Amino acid sequence: MTEFSRRYVRSMLQFEAVVRRVPNSAWGNATCCTEWNARELVGHTLKVMTFTEAACGIEGTVPDNSFEEIAGEDPVVATGLIVNRVWEALETPGVLEHHGPTIIGEMTVDDFLGAMWIDPMTHSWDLADSVDVDHGISDDQANALYAEALGSIEAFRRPGGYADALQGSNDPVSRLMAFLGRTSVRS
Repeated sequence: MTEFSRRYVRSMLQFEAVVRRVPNSAWGNATCCTEWNARELVGHTLKVMTFTEAACGIEGTVPDNSFEEIAGEDPVVATGLIVNRVWEALETPGVLEHHGPTIIGEMTVDDFLGAMWIDPMTHSWDLADSVDVDHGISDDQANALYAEALGSIEAFRRPGGYADALQGSNDPVSRLMAFLGRTSVRS
């Protein structure tokens, strides 16, 4: 594994851990991603994860379903299935060097992972905030993600992407989420 693939796998597992903590009664909760509730946010994150399989050259893995349908009746099961599929795809010998089309342009799978590990990690916070559970993001993870985001996030600031940066605090997680334009639904 490379540093990028390790980060991406850890980010997926972080997201899965938050999904597992969601109370069954909270799947309809609002999120800071105002167009999605908690279940739909999980479906979005899972769909983005399937783009990793597509980057690996695996066809037919990106669902056309709504985000709610992707998350399904049991988002914990849906998340576990997709995380396991993506992880297995990333363990294929030579796949990280595979070069081809991705949702963000032509690049190797490893470079794609380097750009995309931000997505499941960010949505871990979004989901945890929505349902009032621990996001599990360490200060070290937040600092690494912040450093990475400084150089790359501007291209993703748009409707349906990341909002404009907000005023943050010195706490690493709060600073990161403010930079990513996140506002807690709990504040």
